[in-house]
Amino acid sequence: MGMSARAMAEATGGVWRGTPPPEVAGFSIDSRRLRPGEAFVALCGPNHDGHRYAADVVGRASALIGARDRAEGWRMLPVPQLLVEEGASALRALAARHRRDCRVERVIAVVGSQGKTTVRTLLAHLLSIDPWRVHQTEGNRNNLIGTPLTLLAIPRAAQAAVVECGISERGEMAELAAMVAPDLVVVPAISSGHSAGLGTLEEIVREKGIMLQRGCPDLFLGRGVAALLDHAGVRTEGAMLQAEDVSAVQAVLRGGRLLLCQGDGQAALDLPLPSTALAENMALAATVARRLRPELTLERIARRLEGWRPPAGRLRAMRGLGGARIIDDSYNANPASMAAALALLAALPGRRIAVLGEMAELGDDSAAAHAALPLAGIDRVLLFGAEMAPLAGRWPQAEWFAAFADLADAVGQMARGLGPDDSVLLKGSRCNRLERLLPLLAPEGADAL
Repeated sequence: MGMSARAMAEATGGVWRGTPPPEVAGFSIDSRRLRPGEAFVALCGPNHDGHRYAADVVGRASALIGARDRAEGWRMLPVPQLLVEEGASALRALAARHRRDCRVERVIAVVGSQGKTTVRTLLAHLLSIDPWRVHQTEGNRNNLIGTPLTLLAIPRAAQAAVVECGISERGEMAELAAMVAPDLVVVPAISSGHSAGLGTLEEIVREKGIMLQRGCPDLFLGRGVAALLDHAGVRTEGAMLQAEDVSAVQAVLRGGRLLLCQGDGQAALDLPLPSTALAENMALAATVARRLRPELTLERIARRLEGWRPPAGRLRAMRGLGGARIIDDSYNANPASMAAALALLAALPGRRIAVLGEMAELGDDSAAAHAALPLAGIDRVLLFGAEMAPLAGRWPQAEWFAAFADLADAVGQMARGLGPDDSVLLKGSRCNRLERLLPLLAPEGADAL
């Protein structure tokens, strides 16, 4: 949303070159997508320099924001320029200023190792029942670049903002916490993931726990999270509600039928997949929604959840070739989420096929983590990526592919023989881009289950 030139200078410590605009309408880091009236923030990385694209936004941008030691070439551009120390730091400072100044009633941070996107979208879906206006993270903008853009886009009239926060390196959560300054923090689950940058499970818990210690936010914790925090020595002062508490909404899953229970009340709905993780995440989102909006009954929440659809690549079930069930969980993976997806697949009737990509950023734990993946109950396994070598060695009947083209050929041949009793799981870290296999398994526009 908009910000005055004075507030921008105060937030960043920057100095204006030229007559500053009274206000900018918003902020963009992409010269191709910048809308008229927005300020262009030039970011630099190992292989790019956003300052080179400033000329492309002349006529659309209300201001340019860039590093003073890289903006000499901007002197002839007829656009007001805010010169700062460094672009990414300035972006975070602007986001923190807008977070402080905007009138949103509740800022909710969603952190953890898995389930963040699912819980964030569930919670936003529930809270946005009329008349509330709810802002949420768009797509995968949950890091030190995406989160500032999420905060800067919070509209003035919103009742709540649901902000997903993801990290892969030490120190990142402190930066996110300073920007987001949450009123509530929701933690669906914490497990080993990004070990290369975050360390052991205990170190991961401590790093993620930084968000819980920023001020005194109220905490809503998924099953088992409180025990992990206690073991890691993470101390919090805000009010805490755990999934295990009797006052929280409880999930009772019977096949594909989910019963939400709280006190003497209950409501049921059908799930597209009999996923324990999805059921627990729905109960957690319902707990938060009822705490913030007590007027929402369990029955109203259940009916609202029936209209929710999982984001692409997050346990999305669809009808594939031959009537097969295709489970697209390809967006990302860590050992815990991979084990949960495989357990779900193994529990389904009929022939069960797993197409698994390697798990990235596990550091020294990678070989052991891959080798330990549970494949019992899976009828056919196709593995992709060098890190899958330990699992291929332990499970010789698995088909292991080093080249994506070879994997795609195998999946294409397999797809021609799929039938209505078959289930196919796609699961792996983002680097695998296993969603590229979907056109081979399901026709375009395939119906969601």
